[in-house]
Amino acid sequence: MRTNEQLEGGGRHADHGSQHLRRSLDEAAGYLEMGLLDEVEDCLRRTMESGGAQGNKAQSELAHLLLGQRRFEESASLGLELIHRGILNESVIITAMLALHFLGRFIEARETLGLLGKLGVPPERESYQQACFAARLREFPEALRWLLMEFRRSDEYFIHCSEDTDLVPLWAWLGNHTPALGVAHEIIEAPWDAVRRAGRAALEDVRYSAGDLDEFPEFAGRLMKYDYNEGCYQTWRLGAARNPAAMSQLLEIRRARLAGVEAAIAAVYERAMSVVLAAQPAYAAEHASWGNHHGARCHILWALPRKPELMADFLSMPGLEMMRPLLEEYASATARDPEFGNRMASVSSCLDTDSERAWALLERTPAAVRDTGIYQLRLAGVYDADNDYARSLPIWNALRKRWPADVVGYGNAVGALIKLGRAEEAKSILENSPLCFRRYRTYLRHRAIFYNTPAPITLRHRKFLGRLDLNGEILPASCPTGLACYPVKPEA
Repeated sequence: MRTNEQLEGGGRHADHGSQHLRRSLDEAAGYLEMGLLDEVEDCLRRTMESGGAQGNKAQSELAHLLLGQRRFEESASLGLELIHRGILNESVIITAMLALHFLGRFIEARETLGLLGKLGVPPERESYQQACFAARLREFPEALRWLLMEFRRSDEYFIHCSEDTDLVPLWAWLGNHTPALGVAHEIIEAPWDAVRRAGRAALEDVRYSAGDLDEFPEFAGRLMKYDYNEGCYQTWRLGAARNPAAMSQLLEIRRARLAGVEAAIAAVYERAMSVVLAAQPAYAAEHASWGNHHGARCHILWALPRKPELMADFLSMPGLEMMRPLLEEYASATARDPEFGNRMASVSSCLDTDSERAWALLERTPAAVRDTGIYQLRLAGVYDADNDYARSLPIWNALRKRWPADVVGYGNAVGALIKLGRAEEAKSILENSPLCFRRYRTYLRHRAIFYNTPAPITLRHRKFLGRLDLNGEILPASCPTGLACYPVKPEA
């Protein structure tokens, strides 16, 4: 469950109304800071009776106050009454939604949350809350979809998701779930390591929603206080100091829950990775069908270090004949150097962040496998990472001859020549590159330099994890982006 932090429209400052009514709201705010909740409620109820904008504001703040006191029925009633009268702002909607949620009225709560659309709030901004609703309603595939969307949007709930009682049934389901291929890609790309680190780091920083306490033993309530500004229960230092045994017990409960979440993540990740790896031979064949050696190679070199037994599937996959020389080279190199595949993958993964480590890995490679195209590919990549284009260029040119249908030699040779100030040579190589290159963003970026054509939008860099479109580097054949598109096969 999301927290109910104070939102614009539900704060302390009145927009209109008499000076007397503004003083009443200020008085309520003062009482709240002193923790005098009965006095806060009295001030807000008196202001409500005045009606008008100030009365509505007081009613909104009272609904928020009652939510923190776990008086959910009253809070929901006040919030819904405002909504029915057309008083729509984020504070009113979120408070009413949370109160309904804590009452177990999940469908009504979800419908109430949908009212944010009338305020122009995009659905993805509330993806975490939607995941909570779907989990409570046992719509687990939908809950997973929303949670993964939230992880792409923000790290705001990395800590809370491991503790959230709403998501407990989702984690239990995930621990035994085998996803379909599309969802499997999303799962292995999710920032699970960051989620786990956040949960462990916040082990003693208790932050629960007003409804979470129902899922804990009664003693937990004595250890926490509701923070009306943060909209959640937090550890009360004095309460923890007075009840050390209870605090230790609560931490054990939290450790057990965190361990369960981590186990569920590990299990679903392993199954998702298995699903994605199984698709790699077919993905490689798809690239090979339009002459794209580079795309097929990416899938082969990503998959084999992770699952060597896929070699038989790649060799037997119809349509992958063009990749047989590379597959045989890889098999020969790993026979002479068992760590060859993993080492070359490690070199590739640290090119952008740690070229010194990349050099160290290359230096540990036996001389017997350094003449392979795969080793030469990584060597040129490290030179480029060090901006040593004079040394990388001859390797890229050699790879163009070695792999004439692979765009890597062409694209990187063009880039190196541009960096070296040899534009005409770069343009010549670009014009004579394989047709499959014309669906790459790199090709269109280079073409824009020489011909003043539209350049594609630069995507946020993502680590390649087996996607067919190479994480968006390859444009679809239909080119829905509106960019000029070129045939990938010569006309008959």
